[in-house]
Amino acid sequence: IPEVCPLLGITLSKGKMERNDPASPSLDRVDNSKGYIKNNIKVVSYKANAMKNNASIESLKLFCRNLEGYLK
Repeated sequence: IPEVCPLLGITLSKGKMERNDPASPSLDRVDNSKGYIKNNIKVVSYKANAMKNNASIESLKLFCRNLEGYLK
C-alpha cells in the first residue's frame, strides 16, 4: 500500500479503514473489463476510486475543464 494516493496525492489511512473514509486504501481495476488480477490492480484512495468508478477519461477531462469555468 503506497503512502499517498497516486491519483489525488492525499495520504492514505493506514489505521482503521472505513469504506466511507475518502483516504482509505481501495483496490482499483485499471481495466474494468478484466478482473482483480496482479497486473490489473492499483491501490488508490476510496475517493479517487469512487470518482473514476463509472466515468471515462474523456468525461473526467471534460468535467475538470468545465469545473474551472463553473467556479469562477
